[in-house]
Amino acid sequence: MKVERALLSDLKECIDLYYSINDHSFTFVDKNESLKNLYQFYLKKEFIRVIKKDDKIIAWILCIKNKPLHSAKNHLQQIYYASSEKGFSAYKCVITLHNAMVDEAKRIGVNELLSQGSHLDDNNVFAKILEKNGWSRRGYLASYRLPQQDSRLPRHATFLSR
Repeated sequence: MKVERALLSDLKECIDLYYSINDHSFTFVDKNESLKNLYQFYLKKEFIRVIKKDDKIIAWILCIKNKPLHSAKNHLQQIYYASSEKGFSAYKCVITLHNAMVDEAKRIGVNELLSQGSHLDDNNVFAKILEKNGWSRRGYLASYRLPQQDSRLPRHATFLSR
């Protein structure tokens, strides 16, 4: 599976995929508003990546760098994830896109990563997949910490890697 940077021409297909898997009886999704917002993230050069099979998007992820109100450090946080795949292919998509997320965090110098599951995932399978691959998990939320020096600690102190 190859991860690609989303192109402008991919954004509508990303929204269509997300829309197709949404439970519309539980949450309302407006395609035009979704596309407008995804386009803004695209313009800001946020992390939007896709996996394609036969030129069709089968999975995509949007992550943003942000500083949560409870932290003095930036995080890289998964905001959207969607996949049309089932079984082992779905598993591979989750891992492949999250490995790309880890690579991006390293590139931009962020050591805290967060990825939340979905209201469609009652059994937290998404987060459990990440947990099996080295992430920590509590309920629907998975977190990953890259080993990185904290400037507030002595030079020899580093975070433990997982």
